[in-house]
Amino acid sequence: DSDRFDDSKMPVSALNALVVLGELDADDPNMNLDAGKIQRARLVTVFCSLVLALLIYCWARKLYGLCGSMLSLTTYAFAPNILAHSRLNTTDLYAALSLTLVLYTFWRFGAKENLKWGSACALSLGFAQIAKYSSVFLFPILGAVVLIQNWKALHHSYAEKYWPAAGQMVVRFAAWASVFVGATIHLPNNLTHPSRS
Repeated sequence: DSDRFDDSKMPVSALNALVVLGELDADDPNMNLDAGKIQRARLVTVFCSLVLALLIYCWARKLYGLCGSMLSLTTYAFAPNILAHSRLNTTDLYAALSLTLVLYTFWRFGAKENLKWGSACALSLGFAQIAKYSSVFLFPILGAVVLIQNWKALHHSYAEKYWPAAGQMVVRFAAWASVFVGATIHLPNNLTHPSRS
């Protein structure tokens, strides 16, 4: 029941069905699933685990060089939770990938505030929202990071009563916040599927 708020099945779970899409029977209550199809469906999660490994390697290489990136990749590859969940048809790996992608793109956006990284971060934040309900906590976390990063400049502008600089920061924050929130808006079913209303 995708209309339930607390349903554990997230939209991203449908990615696992891509591998066996042509073989599923929607009229069959079990959708004609067998052990072979379930094993092949797990390949999508394995692929996402490899993408996450590549992201960790690239991010660590930018921060710490080759040795640091190899250590990070090795730590990821032998982590018990990754070994356990990288082969299951669950949303846990998708959540880990989307969370890491949000943090990486946000880090790049913070270093170079431009449309490219702002859009990438907003889209990855939207992807995170369809991967796991707990991803909603990224909004206050990212907001707090921005506030902490800009606190000194805001405090200085307030202390010096230099209102234009403070106003520019607030307007810039509001503009980017609207882009980030706009990328995650979910339309009700009666708007996205008018025939259901």
